[in-house]
Amino acid sequence: MPMSVQHMRYTSKTTALRVLHREQQHHIEKLRSMKPGIDMRPPKEYPHVSFNAKRMQMEAERNSAIERENKILLGKMYSIMNSESEEFKDQPMKSATSLNMTVRKQEYDRIARENQAIMQRILHRAPHFDRHSLDEDWKKTQGYLRNISEYPFTLGHLPPASTKRRQLKPIGYGGGYAEVQLETTVAADGDLSTQTTVQS
Repeated sequence: MPMSVQHMRYTSKTTALRVLHREQQHHIEKLRSMKPGIDMRPPKEYPHVSFNAKRMQMEAERNSAIERENKILLGKMYSIMNSESEEFKDQPMKSATSLNMTVRKQEYDRIARENQAIMQRILHRAPHFDRHSLDEDWKKTQGYLRNISEYPFTLGHLPPASTKRRQLKPIGYGGGYAEVQLETTVAADGDLSTQTTVQS
């Protein structure tokens, strides 16, 4: 229930609060007794719609016809099996044999022999590369890398950060001589930075 009457104009706060509670209770009763404007009840069911007797009758007649035909077919098969001719009862059944069975067996044996020979050649085949020559070639390649590299490094790794100083000859500067120093720094990511220092 609301307890504030600040939005109301009143002479007595107690009376205004009682009126507010009564109106709130009346509003709740109206909401409880409210009826929907749309009919939400399920529609009326009609037996002839949900229960199709004609369709069920047709299905029953079709099933009975299929069962009758199956019984007739089963009777015919039983009579054929029991009325077998006497001349075929004592003769053994001959198995079907292929006319080119010998040729197929010879071809299979030839393929098996060829596969066996190929496997033996693969197993007895010597390796065609020399590990010693590969090591010598790699050492030669490392020597080439050391000769052409300005900064020493190992293949596969970045060059370490290093500092290389170069002294230049003194040059004339304002009537005197100045000494110029160049400082080159190699960072770990391969970037080069040069710093020049002039000393009078």
